[in-house]
Amino acid sequence: ALGSPFGLNGSITVGVISGLDRSLSSSSGQRMTGLLQTDAAINPGNSGGPLLNSRGEAIGVNTAIENPTTGATGIGFAVPINTAKKVLPSLLEGQELKRPWLGISATSVTSELAQRLELPVNQGAYVVTVAPDSPAAEVGLQGGGTDSSGRPASGGDIITAVDGRPVRSMDDLVSYLNTKKVGDEIALTILRNAK
Repeated sequence: ALGSPFGLNGSITVGVISGLDRSLSSSSGQRMTGLLQTDAAINPGNSGGPLLNSRGEAIGVNTAIENPTTGATGIGFAVPINTAKKVLPSLLEGQELKRPWLGISATSVTSELAQRLELPVNQGAYVVTVAPDSPAAEVGLQGGGTDSSGRPASGGDIITAVDGRPVRSMDDLVSYLNTKKVGDEIALTILRNAK
């Protein structure tokens, strides 16, 4: 991982790719998917620098580090180079990178969530809230809201497919949406009241 951590120009750290297709929430709340996980140290100042392979080829763009308050650290994340190449022409033209937006907050359906809310499925994306005046609101998606402890409450739609592709988790939905452009239309398959 090449960069300038803490202002130390031209620093390089060494590690291995310890995971593929990882997901992480960004500081803006946007979900990032398809990331490379590495144990090469990525500290403040490394972001935006290249993640190189042993031949010196750029395989990713350093993006973030998981920084728990306790315990061992050292889990870094990079955007794969092929993902970066797709957006590079727009960035070089000075264009702002815009991502498609449904206007929902949602969570992956897990067996625990399905049991607690008595859901008819054990996978999918459970809609918690729908933003006013959003594309999701325009088509009538419904969120279940949260209970007094902040956990998802009953009554939300479950997204089970997008454009006919199964949605097993929020990452499936976000990954597919990231292949689309703002203004593209998609078809969602949802479960509401077990129908």
